[in-house]
Amino acid sequence: IDGTVISLHMKNSLGLNKASVTVCSLLDMNKGTFIDYNIAENCNEHDGLKQQMHLLTRNDVLVGDRNYGKPGLMGYLYDSVKFIFRVSHSLTMSKKFLKLNKRSAIVTYEDKKYKFIRYRVNKLTRNIVSEHHRNAGNATQEDETTSEFLLCINDLTIANDDAIKLYKGRWKIETKFKLLKSNFDIREPVKASNCKNPSKQINYNVGMSFALFNMTVDLQNESIVSDGRKPRFSRCASEVRNLCDKAIYGLLDDIVFSDLMIRLMRHLSNKPDIRQHGCRNHKRGRYKSKYRIECLNIESQ
Repeated sequence: IDGTVISLHMKNSLGLNKASVTVCSLLDMNKGTFIDYNIAENCNEHDGLKQQMHLLTRNDVLVGDRNYGKPGLMGYLYDSVKFIFRVSHSLTMSKKFLKLNKRSAIVTYEDKKYKFIRYRVNKLTRNIVSEHHRNAGNATQEDETTSEFLLCINDLTIANDDAIKLYKGRWKIETKFKLLKSNFDIREPVKASNCKNPSKQINYNVGMSFALFNMTVDLQNESIVSDGRKPRFSRCASEVRNLCDKAIYGLLDDIVFSDLMIRLMRHLSNKPDIRQHGCRNHKRGRYKSKYRIECLNIESQ
């Protein structure tokens, strides 16, 4: 679970200028695809997560960074889903654990039991994490100096190494956000000069971008080139965009959409790597109208 900020040029319901919104996303770490997203217009990731709780069960495991390691949110999630969150050293519950001077221990806080684990990181990892938070504008002194993370877990039976391994996988969502913003129209989905209904345009562009991203991931996973490697993500994204454009404009006749995806996989598998020819991928396109996605839905059925 994590959120990413997208830039806007619009006004809110009170008539005030709004510079950005936060897209709160759930990523399946095994498949590499997004399960769901929620647009938080107040830029509050906690509110976005609460609206996605109906998709989660007690057997699911949420992995999040320190923004989610807040006592109020963890208490809200405690009985609904398992979680592994990094927490700040300054929390009261964290201080109780640190006084025990153990690698892991169970701490009771507000009548709920949490398992704490010390997770040491090397200097390189610490610098990468601190730089990430500096770029996001939410860096703290703890990010700059500490080499030990504290993980807070509500599953008291999980092994320490398993919890640390799951938390390490959290960084995948950051790389997925980078691929999403680099290949699809989500970085700045709305321009005030050419959009009459910004809210609908945001929902449309973000939804289309996430759908095409998941299609691209599936295509990349199923396509293997001659030397056993997977094709580049940007190349697969370009092929998916072109395929959807043909479906939208009715250039595919009555061919089933799933059959086209299979053909595309074979095409990518047999085609030489695009880098050998010095070709450039198509730039990420803008999805102009609601009519396009309605046509795409009809073709995909």
